[in-house]
Amino acid sequence: MTNEKYMAEWTQICAAYCKKVNAELLFVNISSFGVQYPDGTLRHIYADELAQILGVEEGG
Repeated sequence: MTNEKYMAEWTQICAAYCKKVNAELLFVNISSFGVQYPDGTLRHIYADELAQILGVEEGG
């Protein structure tokens, strides 16, 4: 997968998470992203943290 394709897919995943929790997507990096929740809370989330938040098991 090219870096551009990876970033496009990763950005879509980040945006989908934000939509699910009604948060605003602030930025996307290669392995993390920033969000602002409706209550004003800011959070920097890494890919492995997102997997835990969503309940995804590694290797499964």
